[in-house]
Amino acid sequence: MATPDFLIKVKSLEVSVSIISEVPSGQVPVWDFGVNAGITQDTTHTYEVSGRYLITLKLVDAETQTDVIETVVKPVMVSEYVSTQLTDTIYNLIDGYIPSDLQLELTSSDKAAFINKWQLYIQPLVNHCIPLEEYNNEAYYEGLENQLIMEMAVYDYLYRRIEVMLMETANSLEKYNAAYEHTTTSGEARDRIKQITTGPTEVQYYDTITDSVSGLFKAYSQATQPGGVLDDLRLNLCMLASRLEIFLPICTAPKRIKVPKVVNHRRAGLLGGPNPGFPVKKPTDKIL
Repeated sequence: MATPDFLIKVKSLEVSVSIISEVPSGQVPVWDFGVNAGITQDTTHTYEVSGRYLITLKLVDAETQTDVIETVVKPVMVSEYVSTQLTDTIYNLIDGYIPSDLQLELTSSDKAAFINKWQLYIQPLVNHCIPLEEYNNEAYYEGLENQLIMEMAVYDYLYRRIEVMLMETANSLEKYNAAYEHTTTSGEARDRIKQITTGPTEVQYYDTITDSVSGLFKAYSQATQPGGVLDDLRLNLCMLASRLEIFLPICTAPKRIKVPKVVNHRRAGLLGGPNPGFPVKKPTDKIL
């Protein structure tokens, strides 16, 4: 049997819910909108304060009306200040944008630092009023603005962390190689050395303990290459920023160098001057 599911529609402080899965016979859907109001069969609710809430769908026995058979919980963001919101706070959604193969995890302090940085940047650039003292209150930002802030925080964090981890990994590999060379013969060392090359970077490593480390090094390096994770994220950020008409420094394209065309303005005749179409005569050439 499929897990029950439902959709949430938000309009300012009002939410409406609708089940998109089939309700089995003998069961009745009831709702809990997360404000200590208890269970209700109403499918709409108006909150009093902007913020994040949890909506719970419960399928109960139709006869007893109390025995809970299935439960599904979803978060919702509501705001009286804007028209659109994301499905959850950006502090929770941001975790889904960190690539799992890079083995990076944002701490709570990292999230606050990078998200607040880009909230400060975005706040004066939006086309509606956000009080300065509310710059870090996501309830004052439209959904697309919050999406841009969240993805910029991810890009900023990944870029800085990958740079640091590339350096740390390369240093670890070099130290391991140096230590290993002192404990084995040169012939054995050559047999067990592997090599990876990423663009201009070339690092040698041993195929024993450092296999996992070298795998991370490859993942970090590939993420920074054109077409890698960072490049894909940058392109998406530029699309969002363009949609919001917000300038991002990472989206500026290099200016093309314009090479002036040579135009022959010489008029044919005795007084027309030298013809730029003719090759320049060498000093040794005889003038007839």
